[in-house]
Amino acid sequence: MVYYENLTRKLLVDAHSHLYEFKNPERFRNIAIIVVAEDYHTSLEALRLGESLDNVSPSVGIHPWKLLEVSDDEVKEVCRLIGRGGVKCIGEVGLDKRHAKASFERQMEVFDTFARLAFEYSLPMNLHCLDAWQKTLDILLKRDVSRALFHWYTGPLDLLEKISSVGYFVSINPMGAIQKRHREVARLTDIRSILTESDGPYVYRGVRLEPPMVENSLTVIAEARGMYREVVEERVAENFRKFLGT
Repeated sequence: MVYYENLTRKLLVDAHSHLYEFKNPERFRNIAIIVVAEDYHTSLEALRLGESLDNVSPSVGIHPWKLLEVSDDEVKEVCRLIGRGGVKCIGEVGLDKRHAKASFERQMEVFDTFARLAFEYSLPMNLHCLDAWQKTLDILLKRDVSRALFHWYTGPLDLLEKISSVGYFVSINPMGAIQKRHREVARLTDIRSILTESDGPYVYRGVRLEPPMVENSLTVIAEARGMYREVVEERVAENFRKFLGT
């Protein structure tokens, strides 16, 4: 795709966005965006955006928070979508022991299924894994998942080297500007394993996040590491291509 061939020419990367929640998403066409889904309906919305916008890479998946309300049949429908054309990533999927502990056993079963499909279809995974970072990593390695992104990573700093060493990525959110742990992640993670994200339109401490705010993510990374922002931007663009396998 021509769009991705030009990623090193001042193109921004949003590796984790819920783009279908924005009005007029075409206004973000200067940003390479991975659209993550939360259930079957939003998986279809992500695929629709991928068909209509050449800067969008669509994902399908079920967010772990949804697993108290999503039926087994809906999980199967999302899994069936993975085999159809146009799917570039599996996500947002993962584990959450902080906000959804009641469904954790089911989360592990469903996540394991998605990890097996990621291996089968050679697709990257876009992950939510609050307070379950090590368990998520264990399942990825068990299922030989080759590419994975730990979005908005705030987990144990001593896991970062392992995440990088196996070829996985973490994404830095603009809110690293006010999250000390996230700035530490930006400083300590191998630069070859860093991506930028907005998680828009999520609202964090009164701030509504949007794709253009990945500019702020680049600033967070550059300042944390003492690097030129332009160098970080080029590296992130290269990492993005590697993550998607393009």
